[in-house]
Amino acid sequence: MLTLRVDERQDLRKSVRRKLRQSGKIPGVVYGKTIGSKPIQVPETELVQLLKKHGKNAVIRLELDGAKPTVMMGELQVDPLKDDLLHVDFFEIKMDEEMTVSVPVEIVGESAAEKKGGVLQKQYQEIEVKCLPQNVPESIQVDAGGLDIGDSITVGDLQLDEGVAVVLEPDTVLVSVAAPTPEQGPVDKNTDNEEPPELVERQEDAEE
Repeated sequence: MLTLRVDERQDLRKSVRRKLRQSGKIPGVVYGKTIGSKPIQVPETELVQLLKKHGKNAVIRLELDGAKPTVMMGELQVDPLKDDLLHVDFFEIKMDEEMTVSVPVEIVGESAAEKKGGVLQKQYQEIEVKCLPQNVPESIQVDAGGLDIGDSITVGDLQLDEGVAVVLEPDTVLVSVAAPTPEQGPVDKNTDNEEPPELVERQEDAEE
């Protein structure tokens, strides 16, 4: 299991949180039945590496002042301009209890319809799944390789690992392929050479 060493925060002032980030630490909170609610500080480098390698739904054992709660990440606050991590929440879990988690939808394969101009439409960026913590997938892969124009893939079409269930109705459409947008009809070239009505009237007046 992944481990992450964190320290408890004693000073919760906003100015201190800003200094923490400048020193390479991310402020956060861990919640749980056995550990309560504790403000913590997390090494930014280790957290970023963990996210890149294992994703947001990784099961982690925190090392916090002798306690070692098993947790998953909750809300991640990110600076919308700089894309820097601002705050992270962890919540305690039990490995023998099912949980509901949001998982990214990942489209794999390129359909022949796309090469014909078909438009691939992704209905969900994330969907909720229910399973044990150790069975949470990094993503739900949807294979669009066999789709033609007008085809779709629903929740019921997914090949899921044992013990993983999607919290949506089986007929819910996840991905579909729409027909290409009709191109504008050809322009009548004869209309391009017509003179404006006012100009024609002036020419007729001149001839009179």
